[in-house]
Amino acid sequence: MSSERKRSIKLRIPFIGSKPDNSKSKAATLPNEILLQIFRGVERLRMDCTEVGRRPNDHVRSLPLVCRMWFDAGQTVLYELVEFPAVSSVFKFHRTLVRTPRLCKLVRTLILPGRLGKRCPEKLHKTMIQIVGLLSDNLEELHVATDVMQTSPEDPARMVLPIPVGAHPNLTSLELFSTSHALTALPNFVQLGLSNLQSLAFHGFALRWERSFPYPILPHLTSISFVSCHLSSSIISVISAHPNLKKITWRKTAVTPFIELVGVSDIVMAYQGTITHLDLDRLNEDLGWLKRASGLQHLVISYGLFSTLLDVQSYPTDLRTLVIRVPIFYTPEMSHFESFATSGIQNHLDQLTIDVCKHHTKLLQHKEQLTTLFNGGTMRFLVDDSRACRCMAPVIAFTGDLLHPVAKYGWRYIRRVIPKEKVEFVPFLAAAALDQAQMDGHLAAGAALLGSFEQSTDPLAGWMSSQPDSTSLTSLSIPGTHDSLTWNVTGIVAAFTRTQDISLFKQLDGGVRFIDLRIGEVNGMVNLYHGSVRLDETAQLGDIFWGLYRWLDAHSTETVVVSVKVDNGTSTASLQQTVYDLVTGPDVRDYWVQSAALPTLGEARHKAILLRRFAFDQLQNITPIGIDASLGWSDNNAAFSIVYGPNSETIYIEDFYNVEGTDVAAAVASKYAALSANLDLATGGQFPDQLFLSFASGYSGINVNPASLAQGSGGVQGVNSMAISYLAGKRGARFGVVLFDFFGSDSRLAPAVLSQEVDVTASPTGVATPSSTSTGSHGGYGSSAATSSISLPYPISVSLIAVATLSLLSF
Repeated sequence: MSSERKRSIKLRIPFIGSKPDNSKSKAATLPNEILLQIFRGVERLRMDCTEVGRRPNDHVRSLPLVCRMWFDAGQTVLYELVEFPAVSSVFKFHRTLVRTPRLCKLVRTLILPGRLGKRCPEKLHKTMIQIVGLLSDNLEELHVATDVMQTSPEDPARMVLPIPVGAHPNLTSLELFSTSHALTALPNFVQLGLSNLQSLAFHGFALRWERSFPYPILPHLTSISFVSCHLSSSIISVISAHPNLKKITWRKTAVTPFIELVGVSDIVMAYQGTITHLDLDRLNEDLGWLKRASGLQHLVISYGLFSTLLDVQSYPTDLRTLVIRVPIFYTPEMSHFESFATSGIQNHLDQLTIDVCKHHTKLLQHKEQLTTLFNGGTMRFLVDDSRACRCMAPVIAFTGDLLHPVAKYGWRYIRRVIPKEKVEFVPFLAAAALDQAQMDGHLAAGAALLGSFEQSTDPLAGWMSSQPDSTSLTSLSIPGTHDSLTWNVTGIVAAFTRTQDISLFKQLDGGVRFIDLRIGEVNGMVNLYHGSVRLDETAQLGDIFWGLYRWLDAHSTETVVVSVKVDNGTSTASLQQTVYDLVTGPDVRDYWVQSAALPTLGEARHKAILLRRFAFDQLQNITPIGIDASLGWSDNNAAFSIVYGPNSETIYIEDFYNVEGTDVAAAVASKYAALSANLDLATGGQFPDQLFLSFASGYSGINVNPASLAQGSGGVQGVNSMAISYLAGKRGARFGVVLFDFFGSDSRLAPAVLSQEVDVTASPTGVATPSSTSTGSHGGYGSSAATSSISLPYPISVSLIAVATLSLLSF
């Protein structure tokens, strides 16, 4: 394989290996100039400045696959705009540029990703700066969504842009982001050789300029934007001095200095006939300057600002177009629009537009009334709900941070900082999950174990939402399931392998917040097991994790503890690395608590907590995450403890699974004694800040299988029913984590753990019972869980099946 093709594959740029038969195709002989025009005409959507969402597929990537002769043109257009779907791609792109310097000349627009709510790591910071330095003077647009500004060695109060002087003389558009709120001097762009800049955008800056030093003018600057900035009055003077400035965007930026200075005659003179576009969203008492801004033709204002400008006399006489943006969290008053209409605005403007999100039903229901109100005169009126959804407006208002171009997964941070009462205004956030195609693939691969995801209406699906953020997880009572993925096991091994009767999604909807996963490695892939029995041929651990992410996206107030144990084979270095990558990868790390300590509920919401029953002992130079329960787990023990934290944090565990007794009654009694003893310790108050795990699961040799022990048989009450009576008798106590087998067979299990009222005398009813799952795709038992034989297409004793199965399992 040629080195050119290897590089293309690593870049995920299509390269056609075999030349197709183009003898009859005129498309294959098109000149490169024509191809470039065609490819540049293909729509390449970029993220909107006010929104966070999934990036659409870039169709330019597919074009070179059509014809080998199109590769050069496709590669040229592909590299003209470089936007990174994830932070990890930055490092790959840097390596590509180093290996293939000629690609540096192709880049026209570079959009560097941001990490919302986080400081840019030093390694990433350096790599971004190196990429900008490698690019040639063909670079025209640079958008940076992370803080790359550096402190000047000569003046600590001055921030400098770390790009080589004179390296990018053709740069016309520059967008910068800062996380520092310290007042800093405006960079000298002329000194950097960027005198051809036409558009500047600042996010999150506090800017000043020394009045004693004249600011070098950018002669071609036509547009400047400030978002979430604080500006000193000296900056306003600098802005005013640019002769060709046509457009100012001012969002979440203090405009008082601007207002004060525009009111001064010489500054107003600087704006006369110059500023034609203005975008404002800030309220201020003194708005008289707006009328004096002659030459202003296009004005975009927020509804809040509009509500203070209801008289046509408040607007400049040259104004031709007015756009009023109405965020979804505003409920506009029709009286405001009526007052505005009666002031004679119809004969003053060429066009009035109300820019509204398509989800703003309260305003859109008055669309016809507004149209009637403003019809007449020479003005064209439009209620524009066709633009991209503006439901992120409240996010901007409440974070005050840059949202563009946010990293692919930054929206999860946004969800955590939006006040709960405002979540209803952001309806798309629950659906703005990981890459949808990738998610669909994982859900399909893991469907046999995950089940089918459906939006649940069960109150238990969100029971953690009522708990305060400060709640310690050790103070909660948490329903859990043992061997959570075994619900779909069929065949002769089902009697002792299958311990659940509903899918993982159904368990989570039913209140389960502790799941038990067993894994093993085969041919470099980490699959799901119970003992040596592989639960599904296609599902891998990553598929289960992505299913968990999908559920968490729909239930952002919840957290799930994920116990992972190596059941098949040994904990190899490759297995450990795979699991570590699955929980720390840049695309999914925000779904996991990235520490080895047990967090508060607030810190864990919309995340999973890893509990490892294996060590990362074969990995080097890593920061271990998750609760480490690998040392001291005592097999088949009714009472033991593991110290997992630096401050002697301890887990008290009951995991007595191969219980005593040759019949169901004796086995249930043996198991219940161990279970109730650990629950007594949990509720006794002796260890209020420690974690308790109590397994209500088990079997007894070849005589009593998990279903019989959990659900009972022949008039004998099972462990699940006995546990419900115990929990109801101590209602209101802290039980810790209680893990059940056949969780779906009794709908009282989760409410009993959560100290909700249950009828202990009622017969078990649930999502699935042994009789309802004895046939069909799930497989299962007969109508009685304690049946002494299993229906098979050939004669074989149940004892032989039990011995063979138990030799494969590890409870």
